[in-house]
Amino acid sequence: MRVADTPTQMACVTRKPEHPGYDTVGDADHWGEDYFLLVDGARIGGTYWCSGRGIKDGERWASYGPAGLQMGFGTREDAEQAQVDVHLSNKAARAADRAAADTFSGRLRELLGLTPDTPRFHRGHDQHLRADRLIRLAHERVQDQTALEGDEVLAAGVTAACAWHAFIYREQATDTVLEYVQNLSPWEFCQFLGDLAVADATTGQAQDRYFCALATRLDSAERAAAPGSPNSPRIREA
Repeated sequence: MRVADTPTQMACVTRKPEHPGYDTVGDADHWGEDYFLLVDGARIGGTYWCSGRGIKDGERWASYGPAGLQMGFGTREDAEQAQVDVHLSNKAARAADRAAADTFSGRLRELLGLTPDTPRFHRGHDQHLRADRLIRLAHERVQDQTALEGDEVLAAGVTAACAWHAFIYREQATDTVLEYVQNLSPWEFCQFLGDLAVADATTGQAQDRYFCALATRLDSAERAAAPGSPNSPRIREA
């Protein structure tokens, strides 16, 4: 076990034999060196010793994981570190995206005056459309250099608003996605836009991929919850 760290986080790095017991056979530097790589207890990849003739001695350690396949390392620790660095970098990026999405959705909810119980059609207005308008107005003010306080936060969601308009408002998404988004409460809709805003879906193709992936997740969740599915809730007999 060792501790890896970046300027913003620390992690516990451990390893687990891929084939328990096999690593006792032969020379420990040349046999049974297939190990899973774990960060904070979660498997992210693995390391192994390369025995090929075309590989130079002193460069025989390889790893796989978030950084892809990496070869040519002198020690297993160096091979592991290549994967750990990318894993921690990705984790930090995900945390930053989560914070940005939460800040965006919080600001939008505040301006809309929402509570978790606010219905979509409230006081004669569609709150989804109100959210879209607020984002677009904030973006226009930022573009015109007449931004109000907090406009920069909302303006960052303009691509999300455009994607919602194209795929949901104009009904270009699948029926599964349309039903899901249309049934979101205003509170949930703000979070949906926040997540979409940080998903880097800035082009039509990227947005199409985003909504296709969303449809796949929703379909998978529906199948998992269907009666008879191994993951569906069990009904106990009295």
